[in-house]
Amino acid sequence: MIFVNYEECTGCGACISACEFEAIFIQNDKATIDQDHCEGCRACIEACPLGAITATEKEPQTEKILIKTEPVPIKVSNNSAPTRTSLREMVLPVIGSVLLWTGQELVPRLANLALKSLDQRILADNQNSQRDIQQNTRGSNRIRSSNGGGRHRRIRQRRNKRL
Repeated sequence: MIFVNYEECTGCGACISACEFEAIFIQNDKATIDQDHCEGCRACIEACPLGAITATEKEPQTEKILIKTEPVPIKVSNNSAPTRTSLREMVLPVIGSVLLWTGQELVPRLANLALKSLDQRILADNQNSQRDIQQNTRGSNRIRSSNGGGRHRRIRQRRNKRL
C-alpha cells in the first residue's frame, strides 16, 4: 500500500498528475491517497520531488504527543436574561431571502411576460402595416380627378369668399 508522510508533503500536486487512476487528491494542503482507487503502480512515488510518498505493507504509525493541561474553570452567569437581538438582525435575513427568491423566480417570469407582450405588439404592427399596404394597392386602381378637391373644399372656399 502507498501512503503519504504528511510532515514532508508540501501539497505541490506533482503526484496528482502522475496518478493514472485518480486516487490522489489534495486535502488540507496535503496529498491524500484514496486506497480504494489506488492500484499500487508507484508512479506517484517517482513523481514526488520530496519523497513524501512511500510504499509499505501497513499504514505507518504517527507519534502522538500528549500535552498535560489543567482544567480551566468556566464562568457561569446567574443572569439568565435573554439577549435581545436587534430588529436589523431579524429583518436582514428575511429581506435577503425575499430578494433571492425574487431574483430566481419572479424576474425570469416577468421577463418572459414582457417579451411575449412585445412579440405580440410587433406581430400586430406587422399585420396592420400589411393590411394598409394591401388597401393602398387596391385603391390605386381608382380614377382620381385632377380638379384639386371635393365638395368640402368648395364649401370652405365659399366661406372664405364671404369673409
